[in-house]
Amino acid sequence: MKKIITDIVDFLNINSNTGNTLEALQWIKKKCNELDIEIFFEQNGNILAKKQNLAASGLVLSGHYDTVKGDIKVELTDDFIYGRGSSDMKSGVLSMLYAVSKATILSPVIALTCDEETDSSGANLLKEMVKDYKYCIVCEPTSLKLCTAHRGRTVYKLVLKGERVHASVSPMNNVFYELSKVLSFLKTFPNKKNDFLGLETITPVSVKSYPDIYNVTPDKLELFIDRRKTTSINNFEEDLEIIRNMFDKINLKNYYIEIDPNRKFNTLSYFCKDKNFINIAKKSMKNLKLDCNEYPFTATCDGSFFGEKLPVLILGPGDLSEAHTKNEKVNIEQILKSVELYLNINKGVFNGL
Repeated sequence: MKKIITDIVDFLNINSNTGNTLEALQWIKKKCNELDIEIFFEQNGNILAKKQNLAASGLVLSGHYDTVKGDIKVELTDDFIYGRGSSDMKSGVLSMLYAVSKATILSPVIALTCDEETDSSGANLLKEMVKDYKYCIVCEPTSLKLCTAHRGRTVYKLVLKGERVHASVSPMNNVFYELSKVLSFLKTFPNKKNDFLGLETITPVSVKSYPDIYNVTPDKLELFIDRRKTTSINNFEEDLEIIRNMFDKINLKNYYIEIDPNRKFNTLSYFCKDKNFINIAKKSMKNLKLDCNEYPFTATCDGSFFGEKLPVLILGPGDLSEAHTKNEKVNIEQILKSVELYLNINKGVFNGL
């Protein structure tokens, strides 16, 4: 069994849900030392690293080692590795490390973050430190398909106000009636469509009531709405204005909507427009007999933040549909090929192909 596979199994046995990543960080540091990889920057669990004694090639390999919560028994079969984070994205992290360890002329730079599953503070820190490099690959699970764009994500908070009275009175302006109008409207919200990224979505995900008492109607509800953008916008206020205008049409009595102030970072949709970088990746993939077509990344990731500073592609082992599931797994063959692929792309970058 190849060492990278046993390493991934070991790594998966370390719980590293966001906010609980210290042990995983120590494991990564030890592994970097074993693989002759030097960490030249570290802050709050976010690191930059490259092969010892090699200059940087201009390629950044980005990933995160935090996971969502939920323990899964780590298992190794002939074709798959099971475990929390196997697909999203500890296998990608090890592929990055092994690719860098095998570099011989110029080294990719590794950018690892510890909070992608929550607010991506790490990516917003590291993007400033890699802005002078040439290209970035975010090694999220894409089944080794080349993703050249991904959706944006914004969380909105809709506040509805009503009257607080005893439940036995049953007031006509019960704020829950207003909420029902909103939910019905969201089902038929006229989302736009991008030919490549597909249909936008607007999804209610959580609601809070004030006060939260079983025999009193609340005087305020907060509805949190997950918005996935596929069309290009210049800023979040542009989309918020679209939503406000739509809500005005359903005659809500007393409401306001805003970008959730408790969410640190939101993401705009991203499209890679650097044809040279795309062609370098396609040529490398063709050499390995991989699918060379372009695909959308239907989730969101740190790519939009790094994409503010340099061209980004999303390309990694694992299937996105496996991420966060109760039986999360990753294909072993994809892991092995991803190491070769990153090395090939790195050569293409510094050779100027």
